[in-house]
Amino acid sequence: MSPGTPEPATEGHPASAPYRADELASRVLEDYLSLRARENVIIEIRRGMLPYARAFARATRRAGGSPLILYEDEDAWWDSVEAGDAAALGRVGEHEWAALEKTNVYVFFWGPVEDYDRFVQLQQAQFQAAFAFNTKWYELAKSTGVRGLRVGVALATPSIARRLGISTEEYLHRLVDSALVQPSDLRSRADLIVNRLRNARELRITHPNGTDLRLRVRPGPPRVDVGIPRPASDREPLSQLMDVPAGQVEVELEPDFGDGLILSDRRSVSRRGSLSGQRWEFREGRLISATAESGGEAADALLKKGDPVATRMGCLGFGLNPLARDLPAQEAIGEGAVTLGIGGTTLDFRVDWASEADIRVTQATVRVDGQTLIESGEFQQGPL
Repeated sequence: MSPGTPEPATEGHPASAPYRADELASRVLEDYLSLRARENVIIEIRRGMLPYARAFARATRRAGGSPLILYEDEDAWWDSVEAGDAAALGRVGEHEWAALEKTNVYVFFWGPVEDYDRFVQLQQAQFQAAFAFNTKWYELAKSTGVRGLRVGVALATPSIARRLGISTEEYLHRLVDSALVQPSDLRSRADLIVNRLRNARELRITHPNGTDLRLRVRPGPPRVDVGIPRPASDREPLSQLMDVPAGQVEVELEPDFGDGLILSDRRSVSRRGSLSGQRWEFREGRLISATAESGGEAADALLKKGDPVATRMGCLGFGLNPLARDLPAQEAIGEGAVTLGIGGTTLDFRVDWASEADIRVTQATVRVDGQTLIESGEFQQGPL
């Protein structure tokens, strides 16, 4: 049973020599999940993550808890898919539901991720059938108060690393290092942003590359992600299972306000491709032109479609994590990164990002009603 949406491990996975495994286990269990004595912990893994699972089991026992390692074999998983029986994967036995019902803390190492190229070719019907248990998983976790984290270290596999243009070992190290940031440090940066934006009227984003964009924050609560699970609610139904590495504050923007230019200042990579040389122009909150050196198809398609909702101001995200600035596919959580998303009518707390397309500046200056919040990618304390 895999809560969430998957991602890769092969026999060459660098986790066979676990990088900072004991440090990671202690940080996740003690600081992010607040593990207490006599609590039950499920550690769900795939091939290649056993060395990390051992570290998490040791840390659980040191804290007085009881670990249970749940292993999902990806070859067997794919056997069901290839046999045309993805639905078998979505059927969870009563014994597994019973284990979840008695669990206090859930640690999930992403999967299936051993062959990401194969995974992204799954048909929508296969995907939905294979993960049909997801809704029940979250409902049960909500009713029992499970606190959980999806641990990104499992994404450091050859198939994903190739897509990101980085060695598997280097990707693993960056994922682990950025996950070791204290959540209290992320929280202090988040509080700074939330306090500065509470009664803000206008934001201005500038950069030497020609970026000069004025925005307005829409009244309403921000979404703060510092990796610490929170009790699920109608507003945030998935918040009892968070991700690490973490670190972002997102706010909703006034859809009809916003004029100027924003240009990306570095290449941005993801597991599905890369973006570089983006240049977006806005007038009265609407995207009126969008160009890119590569990877700009999403914004271009929205403009051609002519949907006024899909091309208007959506959300603005502020990265918090000082060790994620060079973390491929997760640049949005890097400290000082500013990510602008377009489309959507509200900040959707049920998904990771509510926008139709986005653009990112990592070394921008952001002023709130004339007061500097970020100067060249660095947070400024300023008056609260």
